[in-house]
Amino acid sequence: MAYASVDQIKKELRAAKVTAYGLLKQEARFLHKTIQEDEHIKAAIYGLYGDSKGVESSSGMLVATDKRMLFIDRKPLITDIDEFGYESVIGININNALIFSAVDLHTRNKEYKFRNVNKSCARHMKAFIESYVLQNPNIRMRTNLATAWISKIRQPAPVKVSAKAIDFIHAHDTAVLSTINKEKEIDAATIHYIVDKDNRIYFMAKSSTAKAHNILKHCNVALTIYDKEKISTAQIKGTSDLIDEPELKNYIYNEITRPRKYGETMAYAPVIKIKEGSFEAFCITMTECKYSDYRDKK
Repeated sequence: MAYASVDQIKKELRAAKVTAYGLLKQEARFLHKTIQEDEHIKAAIYGLYGDSKGVESSSGMLVATDKRMLFIDRKPLITDIDEFGYESVIGININNALIFSAVDLHTRNKEYKFRNVNKSCARHMKAFIESYVLQNPNIRMRTNLATAWISKIRQPAPVKVSAKAIDFIHAHDTAVLSTINKEKEIDAATIHYIVDKDNRIYFMAKSSTAKAHNILKHCNVALTIYDKEKISTAQIKGTSDLIDEPELKNYIYNEITRPRKYGETMAYAPVIKIKEGSFEAFCITMTECKYSDYRDKK
């Protein structure tokens, strides 16, 4: 296998905003043994990774190429390398301090937490990953939401939903979820959702959030979907269940966390910015649906 030349790697690292200091890092000097001849570096960050308090921290580098992502920790006599595709990436967060940035890269299998990162490199990495995902929609998993995967989900009596209501629910992806807390009061939160062919509604939440805690104690939920332009609403009642099938969870992660347009800005779903807790997926099975189109009312 032919590898990229040292000159090519230096040129591409400089284009990725890597400084002269960064080029001297052990990880940067190792890349000519890892990057293939027909592969090109698009972004790179380097700094300390590990515990945010400095415990068990080490120096490392995260590299984004036109084919894959690489995490490298180069030490004398030992080199740790993680390789993964962009379909594994859930999101990237940047927190800027006075001089440096902290970067968290979220993947389905692991979280890479860097600190003391060059700000320009951090911005360049975030911009590249988000641009790559937007320009390559096929990297997202295209698994169908098969009914067999949800065999463990409770099946209430079928609910009659009008064709207009079904079209309305499928045409949107944002709703207000209402759950019951331990004081038997109502908590409400905005969520992104997806729908399967049987009109089951799926969403994702961090385990540390109130809605996740509430659902595990009280499965009854309500969902409100509103369209300002069409003056229409869908008011849904149902039961919510925790999803434990890995393939279905992965599909939900991919669909919920994909970049969306918020005003004039493209960004990942807000759920990935919640630092505490693990990602959990839920399914709502409707028991009642009231759809109203106020344009039809005199």
